[in-house]
Amino acid sequence: MAAALLAVDDFNTRNAAVIPELKNQEYRQCSVYIPENGFEVHHAYDRGVVPKTLVGTSSTCSSPCAIVGPYTNPPTEELSVIAEAWSIPIVTHGAEGPQFSLDKHPMVFRSNVNVHAIGEALVQFLISKGRTNFLHGIYQTGFFGWPWVESIKNAARESEGNFTHFRTEKVGPKFEGNSLYSVSSAMNEVKLFSYRNVFLAVNTIELLSLFANSAEELHMNGGDYVYILIIPSDIELDEVVSQAASNSNVTKLINGAALVRVL
Repeated sequence: MAAALLAVDDFNTRNAAVIPELKNQEYRQCSVYIPENGFEVHHAYDRGVVPKTLVGTSSTCSSPCAIVGPYTNPPTEELSVIAEAWSIPIVTHGAEGPQFSLDKHPMVFRSNVNVHAIGEALVQFLISKGRTNFLHGIYQTGFFGWPWVESIKNAARESEGNFTHFRTEKVGPKFEGNSLYSVSSAMNEVKLFSYRNVFLAVNTIELLSLFANSAEELHMNGGDYVYILIIPSDIELDEVVSQAASNSNVTKLINGAALVRVL
């Protein structure tokens, strides 16, 4: 953080000692501002907080020439409206949603790859390990899970026949019990079709315990099963560790599992 603040200060004062280009006139027309309290990752879902802060800042400072730093999908989507209205680019290093590759968000640019490229990498990883033919996915309803299903499905289709069987199940409220979209029902479907390569695309980390408990009960926690856990960038890795520390079934599930997350 200290290095980031120093870099911002160098940019604002146009200190060209490290980056000579900062003395150019084009950079003198632009200023970078970071709020004193910053933006915490877990406030990203507080709808409207980031845009309000940005608009409030622009009223007291010179108009920005770019927006840099929204980390997750929701604030990036909100800020893209402001960026288009102001005709300035917005750069995100963590928003992985495929919607930002469409014409609907023309001012959004990313320094990270989107879910399609990661889906291809995931499929190639499975192929390299000889885990082919059968792939079963479980995804949480909402804006996060479905794009992953589509990207992995497309990558599997384009894998020259390496994956001939592909199924998906969705989970949603109520997650517990034996309702149609419960975790238990989804895991029972995986058990029924006997697919051993399973990816879980969830944006609620607490569901990990439900999946692990169900896998243990159905004798799917270990053995020939390979699990791939896909979580959004706003979930810290410490939260996964915390889930494992409080539930031995989670520890068993993620032992040897693959974790997919934008860093």
